[in-house]
Amino acid sequence: LAGRTFDIVLADDVDAVPLALSTEPRWGVHADLHEYAPKQNTELRRWRWFVAPYMRWLCRRFVTRCASMTTVAQGIADEYERRFGFRAGVVTNASPYQDLTPGPVGSPVRLVHSGVALRNRSLEILVDAVAASTADVTLDLFLVPNDPGYLAELRARAAGEPRVRIHDPLPYAELVTTLNGFDVGLHLLPPVSFNNANALPNKIFDYVQARLGLIVGPSPEMARVVREHGVGAVTADFTPAALTAVLDTLTAEQVEGWKAASDVSARELSSESQVEIWREAIEALRP
Repeated sequence: LAGRTFDIVLADDVDAVPLALSTEPRWGVHADLHEYAPKQNTELRRWRWFVAPYMRWLCRRFVTRCASMTTVAQGIADEYERRFGFRAGVVTNASPYQDLTPGPVGSPVRLVHSGVALRNRSLEILVDAVAASTADVTLDLFLVPNDPGYLAELRARAAGEPRVRIHDPLPYAELVTTLNGFDVGLHLLPPVSFNNANALPNKIFDYVQARLGLIVGPSPEMARVVREHGVGAVTADFTPAALTAVLDTLTAEQVEGWKAASDVSARELSSESQVEIWREAIEALRP
């Protein structure tokens, strides 16, 4: 970048902001902050001791000098304002619009979860809930092996439950069309960190684009989307028993209604509607 000049820079995440500012763009920097950087991995003591102070310094010293900011959820935007005094807009982790239709709901009801195999995701909740359920359901998990040891534990835990299957991850280009063959997407994320507590992850939007129903835990951001759009159910807490209680009351008609609601909401909840917020933020920096 040496010797080059720019009008506007869009900095991707907190770490990129100092570099973006150092180029001295004529009209400013827009920082897309993703999650709440100072509390990214607060469940890890070494992260709290050694990384969190650096992230707080980046926010105080550099992010506050940006012309505008966005993050992925309203709760995270509120925390940035409370702690550092700047107001960030919200651009969700939405998925591209997919021209799909809801599939029929049969028996068993086909549950699915896609994502990374990390211990702080507590995916054993899903396995244990299905194992305890009296409902006619199956569960398929498509997992990225971020933590091979934890994934091995999950495979061992599911080995005795014929209704649970663990698969290798899918290329993202194939993910949503594959998910379309299921009925309900699951995601219960215990609030072991600030970002987990305020998460609104991309899988929620993948499930909507796949025209699935959703069952989520009482995470405020996820629960709000599910309730506002009528696309599923919210469990009472993050325990296997709470998920089992919802599964035991499932009916095909109920799931069909959720899938139909996802179909109605798919355009509104797509990435195409969200990138407009970035475009408007960049346009607003023009003199």
